[in-house]
Amino acid sequence: MACSHVSWSHDSRVFATASMDSHIRVVRAHDCHLCAILSDSLSAAPVMECEFTYDCASIVSISEDGVLRCWNVRTALEPVLGQITMLESIEAVVASARKEPLAISRLLTGFSSIQSRLRHPRA
Repeated sequence: MACSHVSWSHDSRVFATASMDSHIRVVRAHDCHLCAILSDSLSAAPVMECEFTYDCASIVSISEDGVLRCWNVRTALEPVLGQITMLESIEAVVASARKEPLAISRLLTGFSSIQSRLRHPRA
């Protein structure tokens, strides 16, 4: 399994690895506990990049075949991160935009990178 990309959650408690074997693995950082393995049975294309949404409820990925996927990981991560309500998620994003523009910028940069790969796939 060759890892093509690593993405950290905003609080650095979990990370996700995009792999050449077409899987995304979500791992708890402090003890390397495997929280989830994400894959699409319809595609064997390597996953090139993945990024967490700010509330860690989803992971957005792009595969070598140019397909963009959004994975719901809220249920898998609740034992690690605790329950996050939608209102808390929205408030966290708004607060971060005011206090930590770099966190929002990092997320947008991740999505820009994914969009760029869609426009300019590898030859």
